[in-house]
Amino acid sequence: MTRRAVSIALGAALIVATAGITNAAAGNPRVSYDRIILADHGPVEPDLQAFIERARDVMWHGGANVAAGNATPTDFGDVLADEVTLFVGPPDLVEDDRFVPVARLQRAEAMKAIGRAVHDEPATDRGAEMHAGYVLKALLEDGLVAPNSSLGGEVCTGTFEKLAHADMTALLEDTGTVVSDWGVARRTPAETGFFRGGVLRGWELGQLLYVDADAPQIRSCCWGHLVMPEGIGAYVQMGFGKGPLIPYLASHVCFAKTDQGWRISAVAIRKEQ
Repeated sequence: MTRRAVSIALGAALIVATAGITNAAAGNPRVSYDRIILADHGPVEPDLQAFIERARDVMWHGGANVAAGNATPTDFGDVLADEVTLFVGPPDLVEDDRFVPVARLQRAEAMKAIGRAVHDEPATDRGAEMHAGYVLKALLEDGLVAPNSSLGGEVCTGTFEKLAHADMTALLEDTGTVVSDWGVARRTPAETGFFRGGVLRGWELGQLLYVDADAPQIRSCCWGHLVMPEGIGAYVQMGFGKGPLIPYLASHVCFAKTDQGWRISAVAIRKEQ
């Protein structure tokens, strides 16, 4: 093949690939839905927000410290309450969607127990702490911090009012989707990192949004095709801590105010029991 023929072929391939993204960005015509706001929280009080940011750094650096094999362990206990309650909830959409307390953990053992709960494979004590650190760091980034009625009114991340079970089931049936296709906005469009195939505007914090898992995939990591209620869509970077959504079936980190200030008092995860 001549150099000119190669150039023409590559150009045609690029046009086809670009057309795939552009067509996907037009939105999935089979899905349209109402604009639904599930949370309308005010700002988090400054001392709690400062604690969340500190706890997130402790979890991230602690997990990385273990992963790097450093001999000196991280003091995760600096951000934990004396006792941390572990809750487990169903990973699927069910009518009786509630978290059940399964353990009350002393501070010294909490991270190891949480790490083993969130990771199916056996782990050493330090490996379990690493898993827990990374999971809690991610949950601490979820925003939407407010009293959570599913967890006894404790102040938790990822808090919003879910639709009635019948209403969510009807939405899934009407749109031909599954619950894992849906998330709730934890960031505004202006706070969202990157878009491809268009730029979306107009969603609000706490808004229910659909991600089309059947859209053509982008080869690089962690892009999702987010579709607005009116059917307009674009690819949004969902990874690297910058994703705009949390799952509709969310897990949570909860906080209590102690004599030492705010501390993590509970962790609620979704998994098969």
